[in-house]
Amino acid sequence: MLSILRLSPKSLVILAPVCSSFSYMCSSQAMRFWYSPLGNEALSWVKAANVMATRVTLLCWLAASLGHVFLVEQPGSARFGDMPRWRHLCDSILYAS
Repeated sequence: MLSILRLSPKSLVILAPVCSSFSYMCSSQAMRFWYSPLGNEALSWVKAANVMATRVTLLCWLAASLGHVFLVEQPGSARFGDMPRWRHLCDSILYAS
């Protein structure tokens, strides 16, 4: 957070959260599906990944509010894009032409 606050105006913020819990190959273990993006939070590693996803989303909110551009590295098959807070961020700051 402090690193983002210290950036020069209109900087690029690159975030690369660990995607192992969000990958397609892991969806059967984590129980992450389009209808249940938070997965099985009884598993500690799934819950930790959800906390990390929330923190990444909050950092993106911070970067956007300060006028920075952000990039989140995630494979196309990852379930990260289905997370409720991430969807809210995308719905709030993106607009259709």
